Amino acid sequence: MYMMIYDDIQKAERPHSISELTILKITALVLLIFVHSDLLFAYPAIMQPVEWFLLSVFFFVGGYLAYSSFQKRGRSLKQFFKSKILTLYVPFVAAVVFYLFLDTLMGAPTEPLAFVSQVSMMNVFAHLNSLYNWGTLWFIPFLLLFMAITCALERYVQSTKKQIFAISVLLLGTALLWAFNTPLRLDGLFNQYLLVFVFGFYISKFHLYEKLMNYKTALVALPIVAFFALDFSGVFNYTTPINALVAHIYFNTRSIALTMSLVLLALMALRRVKIPANGFAKQIADHSAFIYLSEPFISFVILTYVFGQGESFFASGPLFYLYQATRILVLLVVMPLGFLVLQYRPKIATPAVLHRVKVVYKNLLFRR
Repeated sequence: MYMMIYDDIQKAERPHSISELTILKITALVLLIFVHSDLLFAYPAIMQPVEWFLLSVFFFVGGYLAYSSFQKRGRSLKQFFKSKILTLYVPFVAAVVFYLFLDTLMGAPTEPLAFVSQVSMMNVFAHLNSLYNWGTLWFIPFLLLFMAITCALERYVQSTKKQIFAISVLLLGTALLWAFNTPLRLDGLFNQYLLVFVFGFYISKFHLYEKLMNYKTALVALPIVAFFALDFSGVFNYTTPINALVAHIYFNTRSIALTMSLVLLALMALRRVKIPANGFAKQIADHSAFIYLSEPFISFVILTYVFGQGESFFASGPLFYLYQATRILVLLVVMPLGFLVLQYRPKIATPAVLHRVKVVYKNLLFRR
């Protein structure tokens, strides 16, 4: 399936972040843990919209933060992608190597082309993504690609209208490649989530966030959610390229309109509740890439060695939900607490504190 999340909320970018965005991202991480289980197959009608929602959260927040990060680095593509290579691509490659090694160690069939497809990020193409992908590692290549598209346009195309026109042409071109089933067609997720990323990018660019957080937006979003909650995909067929194109457009329109409306409503609700993004929440956000990339391994260890299950755990009975709770506890409580301890350890071990410890230690020795 996928693994989501990235290490893109850095301390230096905190002035551009908003508390409810952080809390919403953590909420999506919790939902991700449930989606990465047999619940997706046991309750597809419920879990598929949940999957759309959490992915929309990640790409929307990614787009929102990408603009401020790009501006902070003086609109320099070199400086921007230097930081993203360190915080996104390098951890991603390390995870690819680790999972390849783990597969080999366990005697599972390994495909060298899967490694090449992942590291080169060519798995954004539908054919390679379906054959040479470990399933859970598709998110970061798409995120980096979306950043490359939007930031390159922001750097070299001054007119926003021309930027939007270029993105529209790109979306139409990829939709046609999909409809005609060409070898160069991008994965279906490209069109679906590029628009979500762009939406977050331009909200940040034009400072529209505060303007959207009002009852007027809610009055528009609620009917959209009610309408697109209904699924009319059964009336479409794929007998001709035109029919396939129409069905593709409907599916993307439905998922984007439904989930982005829910994202805005969720942000408005979180703003009213006023949940603070405290130090613990920031630890989850700051180390989300590590949590994201380690989730399959940690889930495998818990599933195999704690609950004694095989590759799957059927979604039934209290033991299954205890397994989900254990994953949440380890990934979103224990690991962030560990990062919090490591963060404050240098502050604890200051020279003054170390000197005081030495004095106390010498006094104890002297008393003896």
